[in-house]
Amino acid sequence: MTFQIVDKRSTGTRAAGKLWKSWASNSSPIFNKLTIFTSKLNKILINKRIASRTVIPANPKVISIGNLSLGGSGKTPLAIKIASDLQETGLKVAILVRGYGSADAGPFIVGAENKNAGDEALMIAQALPEAVVVQSRDRVQGYNQVKDIVDIVIIEDGFQTAGLNRHIDFLILDKWDFQRGTPVPQIGNVIPWGPFRESIDAIDRADCLLVPAEDTQDTLPTDYNGIPIFSYSRNSILSLDDTGDYALISGIANPEQFEKQCIRKLGRNPVASYRYDDHKAYSQADIGQIIDNHDNTETTWFTTAKDYVKLADIWPDSVKVQVVDLQINWLGASPIQFILHEKGE
Repeated sequence: MTFQIVDKRSTGTRAAGKLWKSWASNSSPIFNKLTIFTSKLNKILINKRIASRTVIPANPKVISIGNLSLGGSGKTPLAIKIASDLQETGLKVAILVRGYGSADAGPFIVGAENKNAGDEALMIAQALPEAVVVQSRDRVQGYNQVKDIVDIVIIEDGFQTAGLNRHIDFLILDKWDFQRGTPVPQIGNVIPWGPFRESIDAIDRADCLLVPAEDTQDTLPTDYNGIPIFSYSRNSILSLDDTGDYALISGIANPEQFEKQCIRKLGRNPVASYRYDDHKAYSQADIGQIIDNHDNTETTWFTTAKDYVKLADIWPDSVKVQVVDLQINWLGASPIQFILHEKGE
């Protein structure tokens, strides 16, 4: 996979990635002791936070969608998919988001044109106009704002965080391998020694696992150590004629995955890929520099839905841009019936 990569991410982000990659193969006794100690301390702190969560009544039902890695696991598209499926059953849904990239602590209800909102909050509001999207760093305050007007509340990215209790915890198991037909979690070192928030035993806290399975021919079991598994495929929606050049721009946690998806779908490499820090607040100067470096007006630029909510107002009309939508499809059983059953429908 050879093409021009213009890495605009901060020095710290790039250095951390290199260190984590090198530390992943470090098996020295001293390093192992450090990682074990860090994991135990991390577990104590998270368990203390969980124990202090605000108790909530049976209704509205609260579900959380989270992961073990630091980012890039697709929490937001999955939250949108589950919320959309729940809406199709006639339920009124609210989604609580922290509002990364926004200076506004909230709580406030996010409209499709609310420029004070974080990129993920705005992306969800645009994708789900019938849902109630609330940005609030304090999830309890956000919950209190909607608890009397909805049937279900979804906490986006709340497995470790959020001082709000929940009835169902969904955990995305995005890094895994098969051993004798069983998905085995591929969990590395916990921060600061690696890109994971928690160690493997945190899986025991989950009520359900969400497992991407479009790249395997194996048949997934229906549970992992008694925890139900719901598998899904991810399909990038984009198109380009057979001869046109394309380039990429993204400010996400895992730009490499975005690049692979586009290359797989289009069957050829981009001329360039611009990588920015997650939740990048793009400026006119950023876009001007990109366009100056690639002044071919026939080039089509692809970006993510999360990035486009910030690019839409500053992207020049003369330059072609296309949003890569990520389509989620359940493979086999859907988690919706599990949610409805737990809800007592």
